[in-house]
Amino acid sequence: MSHTDNIKKLISITDNVFNLQPSASEELIAFINRTDSSDPLVSQLAENISMLTVQKDVYALRLENMIEDFLLAQKKIDEAKHDPLTGLPNRALFHSFLEEKCLTCSRTEPVGLLFIDLDKFKNINDTMGHDAGDEILKSAAQRMERNLKKEDILCRMGGDEFTIILSGFSSSSQVEKIAGRIIAQLCKPFKLNNGIGLIGASIGISFCPMDAEAPVSLIKNADIAMYKAKANGRNRYELFSSRYA
Repeated sequence: MSHTDNIKKLISITDNVFNLQPSASEELIAFINRTDSSDPLVSQLAENISMLTVQKDVYALRLENMIEDFLLAQKKIDEAKHDPLTGLPNRALFHSFLEEKCLTCSRTEPVGLLFIDLDKFKNINDTMGHDAGDEILKSAAQRMERNLKKEDILCRMGGDEFTIILSGFSSSSQVEKIAGRIIAQLCKPFKLNNGIGLIGASIGISFCPMDAEAPVSLIKNADIAMYKAKANGRNRYELFSSRYA
């Protein structure tokens, strides 16, 4: 093979190497081994390119490891903000969402907060076991999500407590309808691996900025309204009133 042919062949192999073509690196090594030693320029050029290829592979591996480490760290951060059972945002992420919503809300664009407590859930754990309780929690979360818009935010606070942050509504009656639908869905029987589970839900509702402007006060008011719903017979919702405070 002539000097010019060697150069052309080397360029072709090099292109394949840097385009990550399969077996291109092996082809380069084989080319170096069979290159006529009487063509020292081509031999030296091939060896230099081979060294660059090795360095490129090392850098590529380092980059791949860095990406894997980043994705793993991102996954851990994401898991720390979500409930492992239901996959919903957890208490920490809920507070972050609510604070952001409260900062931008107004009387013409209010935020509604639903505080939801599952009625008779403890009885499920006590009589059917914690696995059944976990089934209930996951299914309950799915039922609630099906009754929400994409921009609504459902969170699990822990235990049998959930919250929903609502926006984009024009009247409190729209929020009440959502609460009513959720209660109706949660009162339906749950088919479990070891039987049928029956629960209910008590919901307290408060609005920002009408009932409170600070997130902590909004949560407190929704919680007060939820306990009022329980006191009034459960499986119902209550709007917060200053009379309850």
